Amino acid sequence: MLFWAVSFVLRSREKVKDFFRGLCYLKKRIKLSTNWWTTMNLFFQLQILLSGIIAGWIIFQTAFVAPTVFTKLEDAEKALVLRAIFPKLFKALAVAGLLHLGLGLLAQTTVSSAAFKMFPLIVGAYTFLSSFLCNAIVPATNAARDRNDTKRFAQLHRVSVLLTMLTLLLHLGWMFVTNASV
Repeated sequence: MLFWAVSFVLRSREKVKDFFRGLCYLKKRIKLSTNWWTTMNLFFQLQILLSGIIAGWIIFQTAFVAPTVFTKLEDAEKALVLRAIFPKLFKALAVAGLLHLGLGLLAQTTVSSAAFKMFPLIVGAYTFLSSFLCNAIVPATNAARDRNDTKRFAQLHRVSVLLTMLTLLLHLGWMFVTNASV
């Protein structure tokens, strides 16, 4: 299942195989490391960085891009711009979620606390799955808007917004929980 999900995002089985080979190589190299505390901190730092990037993308889209599009562009142009931007955002978030999940899997050998073993996996998996779902409902959302089906559009848009905002909250929460506990 994970293989097919990754191949959907990366669009190439060879790229997927290279991705997982790279993860396995990195995990093997890290196991050879004698300083486990430095390795653990490296994973936490990379996960915090990735969570910051994800949170930044979401905040940038909602605070700057969407308001600018709605205030500065005509209706026809709004649709073109938003239909070009949001699928790319959701695909980028899905890849970042997969990367976060991979870092969490790599950190499994260096973390002793059960909470720290599960939390990054949950955050990464949720980010990937919610972004994948948001990207999957984009065509239905666009079709509802084109048909002037405001009820259906509002439902689909609400799902997309709620999933994305929960992703933002999870990543902000993950950063603060990690910083407070490490």
